[in-house]
Amino acid sequence: LFRSGPHRVCAYGINGGTAGSNTLLGCADVVVNPDPIGSLDAIARGPGGLRVRGWAIDPETTASIPVHVYVGAAGTATTADATRADIGAAFPAYGATHGFDATVAAPGTGPVQVCAYAINVAAGRNSLLGCRTVVVTHAPIGAIDGVANLSDRVQVAGWAIDPDTGASITIHAYIDGVATVVTAGATRTDLAPVFPGYGSAHGYVTSIPVTAGPHTVCVYALDDAGGPNPSLGCRSV
Repeated sequence: LFRSGPHRVCAYGINGGTAGSNTLLGCADVVVNPDPIGSLDAIARGPGGLRVRGWAIDPETTASIPVHVYVGAAGTATTADATRADIGAAFPAYGATHGFDATVAAPGTGPVQVCAYAINVAAGRNSLLGCRTVVVTHAPIGAIDGVANLSDRVQVAGWAIDPDTGASITIHAYIDGVATVVTAGATRTDLAPVFPGYGSAHGYVTSIPVTAGPHTVCVYALDDAGGPNPSLGCRSV
């Protein structure tokens, strides 16, 4: 075993006869680092908390190693044992099972620092894989995409997501203060790529009877955990 740091490694062919001498086959300079290596690749808001992804390898073992993720001062242990073909190709001697993909709790509201550490299994120290500051929100988000006049009815369409759940949530569409209750569960394939982890069942379309004349339409998304129900906007028709 080598100490951590730079070293020169040389190989010699040993003469086996009575004449001649040993031959230097070559030398190479290497840097020995027993500490784990890896990366914190991405953090995204998802159902149940924050989805944290990356990879970690301890140079002294081919086995998957522990990773600890901290949201503020709260730590969560996971293992970097998910298959990552790109890591296997970059480090063929270690194999591909060195990715981690964990969902950790997202307490509080507002900016919070998320850090990931690779836990050393032999000589060396734990390694910081990276830190990111993310803004945690729990209130539902969404929009009114359109309000259409259909003679004696008004059609209201849009989408709504509660960051704390992947389930479809309820919206209230008010016309002149009278509520219509709708589940935002219609398929919206455009939402899934923008909010990975939540799926596409977060659209809403409702048609509400009205009398002739001007009206105001307002939509509210209902918080799944019983918090404030934010307005998604108002339109005149």
